[in-house]
Amino acid sequence: PPPQCFCGETSRLNKVKRSKAGGDNSRALGKYFFFCSKKRDDETQCRFARPADLELNKMKARAGNKAAQKKAEQEESAQKRKETKQIKKAKVEQSEKKKQVEAASEEDNNDSSSSSGSSSSSDEESEGEAKKVDSSDSD
Repeated sequence: PPPQCFCGETSRLNKVKRSKAGGDNSRALGKYFFFCSKKRDDETQCRFARPADLELNKMKARAGNKAAQKKAEQEESAQKRKETKQIKKAKVEQSEKKKQVEAASEEDNNDSSSSSGSSSSSDEESEGEAKKVDSSDSD
């Protein structure tokens, strides 16, 4: 969008041409400028004249800022996704550890209740296993 001129109206884009009065050596000749959009004979016309390349540079800078902002937002969202994945993974690991601890405590409870009455049978089983190992070594 064209910039606002000093009188508050939107400006118009025109190419600077040679005037009848002369001025062939002006560096503005052939270049585009934003001028006040009021008619030349209007007394309320302001003396607004801004080079178009300045405006284009401003627009490019804004677009560059938008691109940088968009890139930053994408990086931020990627970081958030990564963090949420890590949090979920940690929660899963915690729940697995909890389950392992609960299973181990259940086994301990089962072992302690069964070991009080049958400690001699477990000794006999371990001796039988040792005999099996010895017999397999002799082959």
